[in-house]
Amino acid sequence: MLWFRYPNCLILCVVLLWTPPASVFALSFQVKDAQGNPLENAVILLPGALNDQANTVAVMDQIDKNFVPHVLVIQQGQQVLFPNSDNIRHHVYSFSPAKPFEIKLYAGVPEAPIRFDNAGIVVLGCNIHDRMLGYIVVADTALAGKTDAQGNVTLGGERATDSLRVWHPLLLAPVPAPVTLPMPAADANGVRQIQLSVSAPAPDTPRSSFGNRLNRRDAP
Repeated sequence: MLWFRYPNCLILCVVLLWTPPASVFALSFQVKDAQGNPLENAVILLPGALNDQANTVAVMDQIDKNFVPHVLVIQQGQQVLFPNSDNIRHHVYSFSPAKPFEIKLYAGVPEAPIRFDNAGIVVLGCNIHDRMLGYIVVADTALAGKTDAQGNVTLGGERATDSLRVWHPLLLAPVPAPVTLPMPAADANGVRQIQLSVSAPAPDTPRSSFGNRLNRRDAP
């Protein structure tokens, strides 16, 4: 009888007891260079906590003497496996403060993944093939992602923020930390435009600052 006599009251009680989930909005970004060209592999980081993805294993492959993907975004504490899908051996290493490591000359799949406990930018090289270069962005937030070929990326946000961090392999040499920028306003399409000043890609020549620091060994 109470429900029929006081329907509005019952509905009100249900509304008061229901709590909407935290977060649930998305922010869309497009990153371009100073000439207005879309920038692929730009990484955007928003304030937020880590999540369960930090317990998963990411993959940085090696295909046709390239690191694939060129830029890998992971969370702090996450592990990365480095399979070698080429029919030749590679020697993966990094001298980056966030994670110095070395996987000596190998083929196939290493025995175990490597854990990245410190946030930062990790640059990868191959001691055998100097032109191989890759990056791992170890994020201190789950709200991180990289742009596609059109310079676009969409991130879910937990709360409003007046700033963001952004990084790109060509921002500065050798490898900068993410830079902090004011949060841009959304345009008529709901997209927030970001412009970065980046350098031109380096010419495809051997790099002496990385591979030559290890005892080199010839490989096929």
